[in-house]
Amino acid sequence: MIVVVATAVIIMMTMNNLIRSHISYIGKMPLCNKNRERAPKIFSFVFPLCYRCIGLIAGGLLGTFLYNNKVLNYKNDILFILVLSLPFLLDIAAQRIFKKESTNVKRFLTGILFGVALANFRPI
Repeated sequence: MIVVVATAVIIMMTMNNLIRSHISYIGKMPLCNKNRERAPKIFSFVFPLCYRCIGLIAGGLLGTFLYNNKVLNYKNDILFILVLSLPFLLDIAAQRIFKKESTNVKRFLTGILFGVALANFRPI
């Protein structure tokens, strides 16, 4: 019993330090990749998410809206999901493998496409 309590206390202290360190970044750099150049800025305030993450969220919302209003009817269509996911995966592969730097516009657009694909992938 004492070991369980001690382990829980250590985990809580570690999580507290981790959360505190991430909260200190808000407004200074994005929380996802910690690269100021990849996040939108308003004056000196840096958004807490990068362009790709914002695109993913926007694409998820857009895909859900389009699916619920019967504009897109590709529920679990693997080909549709793969086609929309391919630019996202190729952009990341080009950055990782070939060390090719992507632009913020490309990150945002591929994030939107991937978000739409993920929104149309629904459990049966």
